[in-house]
Amino acid sequence: MKRTLLASLVDYDIVLLNALASVRGATLSSQNPLHAARELAEQLLAPTSLALALAELPVEAREALSALQRAGGWMESPRFARRFGTVRAMGPGRMQRERPWMEPANATEALYYRGLIFQGFHRVDEHMVEVFYVPQDVLPLLPAPSPSPSPPTLPAVAPPPQRLSAAAALVEDVFNLLVYLHRHAVPLEDDDLPTPAHRKALHAMMGSLLPADQASLTDSNRLTFLLHLCRTAGLATYHQRRLSLQRENARRWLQSSPAQRFAVLQTAWRDDETWCDLRHVPSLKFPSPDWRSNPLPARQVVLHILAQCPPGTWQRIDDLVATIKTYEPDFQRPDGDYSVWYLRDQHDRLLLGFEHWDEIEGALIRHLVTQPLYWLGAVELGCVAPGASPNTFCVTHWAASLLGKTWSQEQAPTSTMPAFVVGEDFTVRVAPHASLYERFQLARFAELVRQEEATAVVYRLSPDGVKMLARQGVRVEQLTRFLTRTSGGRVPRKVLETLRRWHQGPRARLERMLVLRLANAGQLAQLRRDPVARALLGEQISPTSVLVPATNEARLRRWLREHGYL
Repeated sequence: MKRTLLASLVDYDIVLLNALASVRGATLSSQNPLHAARELAEQLLAPTSLALALAELPVEAREALSALQRAGGWMESPRFARRFGTVRAMGPGRMQRERPWMEPANATEALYYRGLIFQGFHRVDEHMVEVFYVPQDVLPLLPAPSPSPSPPTLPAVAPPPQRLSAAAALVEDVFNLLVYLHRHAVPLEDDDLPTPAHRKALHAMMGSLLPADQASLTDSNRLTFLLHLCRTAGLATYHQRRLSLQRENARRWLQSSPAQRFAVLQTAWRDDETWCDLRHVPSLKFPSPDWRSNPLPARQVVLHILAQCPPGTWQRIDDLVATIKTYEPDFQRPDGDYSVWYLRDQHDRLLLGFEHWDEIEGALIRHLVTQPLYWLGAVELGCVAPGASPNTFCVTHWAASLLGKTWSQEQAPTSTMPAFVVGEDFTVRVAPHASLYERFQLARFAELVRQEEATAVVYRLSPDGVKMLARQGVRVEQLTRFLTRTSGGRVPRKVLETLRRWHQGPRARLERMLVLRLANAGQLAQLRRDPVARALLGEQISPTSVLVPATNEARLRRWLREHGYL
């Protein structure tokens, strides 16, 4: 990219130099292109000439110049031309005949034929890209650019007949996932997903609080999303091909306030460069399995627009897509080049060019609203009828931290009732106001029975769970104190006594056995000296009798027959 005005002018032929001179009121004494370029550069840099040129600019050209200034003085040609137009290609002969500087076709030509902007090439990363630019010695002479236009406000619509919310399901499912990781070692396959048996178990646990007509949102996409989210948020970790619990981080998350729990999960997704949202748009096919794009710019522009939406106000998803297409169409392609991704639709049709914006960028915006942002509780969705595709959304109070807002959160009503109600049948009903951390402690040794929507969760105390804690060194006194405290001292005596028995392990055993009776004690002693026979015998109950486990009967009969005892 040429940096100075003179360096930009030296490539122009004399016809174009004369055209710029006539527009800017400059005089050229030489028709030699190099000499003329030097004369013209000196005159165009004069403050008076520059002020007159700026004063005559149309409104659209003024905005185009401000856009270049706000971008640091240059912008990729495809992006700039799509917003403000391009410069018609003309040779010297056609230029003299048509004199385009007299009636510029667009804002770009209005700036170009005033010598305020130029075209060239600029290195971006490892590539050379074509750009429109303002020369570096002209840029500081320009007045401050107009501020960036604020994003348009989306029009409000009436609340929809059907409303869908996943906020409660997010916390419930992440909680159940943490409990599962605490109780199970989860091996991973090559794609970093749990083995089929564990995926099936996790599917069965999740989605219970999602709307009934959103069953499709409990599919593998949502499970994969939540597993990745827990890892990104530091609640879980991959180690030696296993998914395990990050105990300290999980404890802090469980003990935090509801708003903080949402903030941890939402910001983990917002800042995560490893989760490529575009790859999860179902209508798109990608050129290779490892194809990736930077997901952050798309999230940033969508969140920027959502931040202008008052919480609880309903808007159309179509209006959000149209607004972003007008306000920031190149949000995920900074170079404005729509000819390099080689994505295809489900019919294998190649999607090259800006004309396919709605099928790629538009589809991504819809995906972000109806899946990640919905799953994260940042928006609710609206439908015209049960089972219909969502067509409206509203921002929720849970999105405050994600959008950089300070909306007040709904406070849960305080209650003097105990958190747990322990029944004679070993069930424990967890009240809605119970601490999530205390519920996690209960879930370590109790089995989930049912979720009663938002009112309560019911567990049943489990001997296997108590034994597992005993193996981990947890004393029975700790279990009984925990239940006593959380239930307000109302734990049935039978439950406490049974917990102690479970913790101590079995005191009686009932087994199916056979009795082997021999003619005399010498024969029994002889059997016990043989290593094969001895391994098949059980406890001796008399000088001539010994117990035999039923599972060993066939082998012992064969041995006794071979050695002449039978």
